[in-house]
Amino acid sequence: MPVPIETQTGAIHCASEPDVVVAFLADPVALSAWSESVRLVEGNADTGWIVVTAGGRAPMAVDVDARRRVVRYAVQDPEWPNRGAIFRITPRPRAGSVIAITRTVPPEADPNLFGEVIDRELGRLAALIDARA
Repeated sequence: MPVPIETQTGAIHCASEPDVVVAFLADPVALSAWSESVRLVEGNADTGWIVVTAGGRAPMAVDVDARRRVVRYAVQDPEWPNRGAIFRITPRPRAGSVIAITRTVPPEADPNLFGEVIDRELGRLAALIDARA
């Protein structure tokens, strides 16, 4: 029987323009600076990415559609199918961006509380991007 997929979505405004946000997310090296579960990201776009969490190491694909402003992190984890996140970045009417993320909820997490994790991570992400812009 397939494992049900639970997701949570959140969004935040940031001062940086959409192309800056997409470029930042396209290079996942800083993932450990804002994600609560990621300890380290190794590798590069040419050799491939490895994400390191408390649960171990796993390959991660990073797919970027700059035209549509969509970035997808897909972690290949046999214990947690469909693990990852999809980001959609949209321009704000006057300036800046809205960063929306949809993440799969970890099997051990309470789906009712995981939204709080996403909110904290988005806050750190937006602050990090704006500080570097």
